[in-house]
Amino acid sequence: TRKRKENFNVLYNIFEKYNKYFILPKATRKSDVNWFAFSLTIRDECPFKRNDICTYLEKNLIQTRTMFGGCLVFQPGYKNVKWMDYSLMENIGSNNAKELFPVATKVTTDCFFLGCSPVITTEQLDYVKEIVDEFFKSL
Repeated sequence: TRKRKENFNVLYNIFEKYNKYFILPKATRKSDVNWFAFSLTIRDECPFKRNDICTYLEKNLIQTRTMFGGCLVFQPGYKNVKWMDYSLMENIGSNNAKELFPVATKVTTDCFFLGCSPVITTEQLDYVKEIVDEFFKSL
């Protein structure tokens, strides 16, 4: 737990100076988080897409992951599902999920994460910082 928190804090410090491009993660009040990952959400006005930074990081041997589910109505299994009398929605299919589920859609399209595993070393985190800084210098 201690090492995951340390790794999270290092990643936070790396990305904090780029917060005009990202929505950074934060713990809720009175929580004690054992961070599995450091999530980043690309802001709407950002000059690059999630794929741009993830591809850059991956090409430099830094693994990234997208969120596991995101907006589930985009998944193939929900392709023909209609929502009947659910809350204020009537006869709604996944075709207009962007309007109905804007936050889940944002997570699906603009969110990714880096691991906070306790096996990540200080040297590896220094390398992450170097590569992240290089990415932003190239903008």
